[in-house]
Amino acid sequence: GLLRAAKEQPEVDGEEVNLIGQFGVGFYSGFLVADKITVITKGLGDDDGKTHKWESDASGYTIEEVSGDEEISGASGTRLILRLREDAEEYLDPFKVKTLVSRYSEFVSFPISIWSEKTTYEQVDDEEANTDLADGEEPKKKTVPVTTQDWELQNTQKPLWMRTPSEVTKEQYEEFYKGTFKAYDTPVTLSHFSLEGQVEFKALLFIPGELPYELNANMFEGSAGSLRLYVKRVFINDKFTELCPRWLMFLKGVIDSEDLPLNVGREILQKSSVLRVVSRRVVKKSLDMFEDLKEKGGEDWMTFQKNFGKYLKVGVIEDSENREDIGDYIMFPSNNAGNGSMTTLDQYVDRMKEGQTHIYFVSGDGRSQCEMLPALDKVRENGYEVIFCTETLDELSLLELKTYDGKEIVDLRSDEVPGIDDKDDTKEQKEAKQKEFAKVLQYLKTTIGEEIISRAEVSLSLKDSPAVLAQGQFGMSPQMQKYMKSRSVALGEENNPLQGIAMPSIFQVNPEHEAILKLKKTLDDGEPNDETERTARLLYNVAALRGGYDIVNPGQFASLVTELLV
Repeated sequence: GLLRAAKEQPEVDGEEVNLIGQFGVGFYSGFLVADKITVITKGLGDDDGKTHKWESDASGYTIEEVSGDEEISGASGTRLILRLREDAEEYLDPFKVKTLVSRYSEFVSFPISIWSEKTTYEQVDDEEANTDLADGEEPKKKTVPVTTQDWELQNTQKPLWMRTPSEVTKEQYEEFYKGTFKAYDTPVTLSHFSLEGQVEFKALLFIPGELPYELNANMFEGSAGSLRLYVKRVFINDKFTELCPRWLMFLKGVIDSEDLPLNVGREILQKSSVLRVVSRRVVKKSLDMFEDLKEKGGEDWMTFQKNFGKYLKVGVIEDSENREDIGDYIMFPSNNAGNGSMTTLDQYVDRMKEGQTHIYFVSGDGRSQCEMLPALDKVRENGYEVIFCTETLDELSLLELKTYDGKEIVDLRSDEVPGIDDKDDTKEQKEAKQKEFAKVLQYLKTTIGEEIISRAEVSLSLKDSPAVLAQGQFGMSPQMQKYMKSRSVALGEENNPLQGIAMPSIFQVNPEHEAILKLKKTLDDGEPNDETERTARLLYNVAALRGGYDIVNPGQFASLVTELLV
């Protein structure tokens, strides 16, 4: 094939013949490190049994028949000689060559051996120590190094993914996982599968038992590179992010394609239909692994959630095609789950009270803050379960999911909570109370300021708390406001509207609470005074503090509290 390709290369008068890339990726890579390549070959089908030499310095080539020392012994064979450039002499180091073979050709089917120097140690008689040896005395020994050279087989590892899953034991999978990925943990589960048809590939995926070290500081660290692409058992790269969505980058595994070329690059992958098929199948098999872990439950399921639950929430946010399927596996703390316990959304739905039509959540900086939120008053009487979003990803994932099992997911800190505040009898009662407390509501809005609260209104769902801050239809929780502010600072968006004061909230008051009734009586009996103003500001600041909002004027709040002590 080489000689035929060389002879068929067209000759162009006065121009150098460009050989790089003409004989495959092997020759291309050869000329990257060598200024001269020699190929001595003897074909198996050559009836004359002649040996030919092809030689090139990348500007031209020669072909000649050779004999003697250069001749290939045996029926057939090929010898490839590279004269390395000065800047490529590192490839003369056997350790460097072994490293390359181990990385890229560890699983190729034909044996690869390297001429290596090996040192062993042997016990021999110590002639100097034995000069005065008495009769019958045991000769004294010494240890001497013995250096030998021989061919050392490099690719001893077998491509486990090429075998039928039923033929592979659990111990073999674990040994492969630890050896291939230099891991010390044991995977919690795996998926060994293949696809045949228009696109053919085999894959072996693992979910690690521990969070990979590279992902500890940055959950999307690009150097993690745990999903390896092979083409016909030849390693290509472990940095192709196109193989699977980034929310699955914690997976470790191999994908071996029969359809991609050996010189595949990112540009080829992006245009290849093979990529889309591989990526979809990786996602599907990953979801199958999640389902298997969930059904078994126990320590492996909770370990998986602890290590990689946040990646699933990123999947809900970013992967619109698989969002609903991923939603089956995300977990949250709740007021019905014990401290440290978590619940899935399907478990939440199974526990829903009779007549409950929505899934409720609140967000806060940790479980303890969620438990003290005044908004929980709205469901205390009904005994509804409330999901606690203690991290930004929690709330973002629920906002993107929107519904689960046909039930709308609702922020309990909304100004009008569906399933609680939107009932007909509740609306009529609220309208009556709005009129009754109109003077109080107007005073609160004027005193606190329209730039801080967009409006004041009564809430019939509050039980123990005097007041609460709520958000309108397009408002954001205090946690989301803080997240957006910090994000804009990190991105240098100085003109972001969230850089200034907090977004105006809706100030809801409890018309049955003693503090609100006292304020109403004071306003009904006469003009407001310093005491009523202190009461209004304290009501707002306490509601903001308990709700997780930033105190707009901390100094003023401190003064109000100090005055209560005098």
